[in-house]
Amino acid sequence: MAVDLQPTELMAEEDERGLAWREEYNRGGTEVGVARARDIKNRKNLSPDTVARMKSFFARHEVGKEAEGFRPGEDGYPSAGRIAWALWGGDAGQSWANRKSEELDNEAEGMASKSNWYAIHKAPDSETEVEISIYDEIGFGGVTAKDFMAEVKQFKGQHIHLRINSVGGSVIEGAAIYNALRRHKGGLTVHVDGLAASMASVIAMAGEEVYIADNAMLMIHNPWSMTMGDADDLRKEADILDKLKNTLVNAYARKTGMEAEDIAAMMDEETWLNATQSVAMGFADEIEDGIEAAASLSPATARQRFDNFSNSMRKTKTIKAEEAAPEVIAPVQAPVIDEAAVDNSEEVMTSELQAKVDALQADLDAKNAAEAAQVQASEDIAKEIEALKAEVDRLTAESAGKDDEIIALTAAAKSAGEQAAAIVASVGIDAATVVPSEPELSPAQIFNSLNGAEAVEFYRNNKREILASVF
Repeated sequence: MAVDLQPTELMAEEDERGLAWREEYNRGGTEVGVARARDIKNRKNLSPDTVARMKSFFARHEVGKEAEGFRPGEDGYPSAGRIAWALWGGDAGQSWANRKSEELDNEAEGMASKSNWYAIHKAPDSETEVEISIYDEIGFGGVTAKDFMAEVKQFKGQHIHLRINSVGGSVIEGAAIYNALRRHKGGLTVHVDGLAASMASVIAMAGEEVYIADNAMLMIHNPWSMTMGDADDLRKEADILDKLKNTLVNAYARKTGMEAEDIAAMMDEETWLNATQSVAMGFADEIEDGIEAAASLSPATARQRFDNFSNSMRKTKTIKAEEAAPEVIAPVQAPVIDEAAVDNSEEVMTSELQAKVDALQADLDAKNAAEAAQVQASEDIAKEIEALKAEVDRLTAESAGKDDEIIALTAAAKSAGEQAAAIVASVGIDAATVVPSEPELSPAQIFNSLNGAEAVEFYRNNKREILASVF
């Protein structure tokens, strides 16, 4: 747990007094000391270096407390030494600095005895990126997920590049790390440099982008535990493992988009994936050039690394069980790996993956062909529409020409009718006797009898009938 380096209220009160004195008497302390005093007054967290300087100051100036003007009633109170003492936090600051210095020393000694399985440092040539490496067994050596997350929180808003080369580790610790990285604000890119097995592969799934070296490997399997106890204890442990498996399945399914049942089946079989298979199945997004960390990694060496780890855990558990129980409990023997069977399983897996890739390619080709046919059909329809538009324009122009002819013929007919009426009238014949009854007029005749706007409106409304009666 990190040492709390927030100044106390008593220190803040003493610094407020010291700052007021310095403003009034213009003596005591330095400008740097005044800036530090303001931090203490506002109870801002101090750095370990500041704590060390505080401890040194109080040790060197302890004798100053015996000088004139240090205590109320003495000449020159408050003296420059008394004001400086206040600016460092006074007596409260002295005891606090001594105590915090000891806590920091103890923390440093404790961390030195721990085996750190991760490393954090600024990314080269960047002020907004940080690089984290997990290159060991997760959650062991006295360093916990809580320690890991406490450090990661310091980089809120910065993009994290997480590099993994690990056989896995504690399921509980790994799940906590996975969730913490998912919540990180600033972005997370994962690089599988060598091996991401067991819980290391789960943590890799937290990445928004996951890159895997071309010579790296990824392994998923069911969570396992080494439990000591009676039948009820073992049943409870089995229930816990089932729940943990569901959690891991969800992490893999979220990243890959695969069905939970398919993921669970792969975990049942302890599935090993190379870079190509990892990308094909969605566990990684892209293959990148291999690095030194994975240069000598092969399927056999990767499995051997994981087996060595799991066997060491079994031995550790067996030793603890022997110490706790009077009778010796035989260690669980690791299964013997049939290299030929593994190689064959890899060939089968590769064949199955190739079949899936071929099926996907065929489906894509079919979709592309359908889209091409649809585009061609759309182009053909567009051409037909253009042709119809041209034909309509032609017929419209042709019709307009005929309309002009009809109007001219109508005018001529009307003129002839008027001349005939004039001749009949000139000889004294009553037009009614010549035409005893008016025959029913055709639309063309009605049109001919109209003039001006009436003729135009009638023609527009009865164009088809007029044309039919004329032609």
